[in-house]
Amino acid sequence: MIQTFGKIKYTTLFTLPLLINSCAIYGPLWDKTQWTGPIVVGNEHAKIVKKCTRDPVYIRCKTAFVDHNGDKVELINDVQSDIDNYIRKIPQLAPWVKVRSNTSRSLRAQKNSRIPYSFHIITISPLVVLVTPRDLSESDRCSSAYKLGCMNTRVLTLEPYWYQSTPSAKNNSFWFSPDLDKGPVLIPKDIEEYKIKLHDSVLEFESNNGIWNIQRNSLKTKQDN
Repeated sequence: MIQTFGKIKYTTLFTLPLLINSCAIYGPLWDKTQWTGPIVVGNEHAKIVKKCTRDPVYIRCKTAFVDHNGDKVELINDVQSDIDNYIRKIPQLAPWVKVRSNTSRSLRAQKNSRIPYSFHIITISPLVVLVTPRDLSESDRCSSAYKLGCMNTRVLTLEPYWYQSTPSAKNNSFWFSPDLDKGPVLIPKDIEEYKIKLHDSVLEFESNNGIWNIQRNSLKTKQDN
């Protein structure tokens, strides 16, 4: 099954100008880290880079994935924030999503229990997230973000977003994309292979012993073959 969607939107991060004075240094270059993120075109894993700014009181750091075009996709402002905002619109997820009510400044959800789904960031540019039913006995926690390949969310209780996981091929799974404004799209039951066609590539899912093996292959490469 192949589904085709239009052009995506890209988020461009502008580097702050280098300002040097006696109190602070702003706008350092992005530094490489040893960590990697989700797959990008060519089945490489996105590199993770980091930069920090310092003022007399705080040190503020940003972390970003580097996609196949060399663009930086910030983990908090571009990934976490987009997923947090989008899942409010998904009926299967909305009851567990914390929102600010008219009578309270704090975030509250209709259901206070842990959401019965796991979230897997499959790729970026465009951002595609696979949602799979989770066994309620599982107690996965994002205790070491970069080492485990996960990021916490501001709107769900306990459940992180995983970007270095091997998602289970379970029935009632679905995917969505904030960049494409698409989803939820249900993956057919008991399917062994599944494809999502993007503007420059194809996400290819193949079930192996109950686990999805996922690749993102360039359309150009496929045409050449």
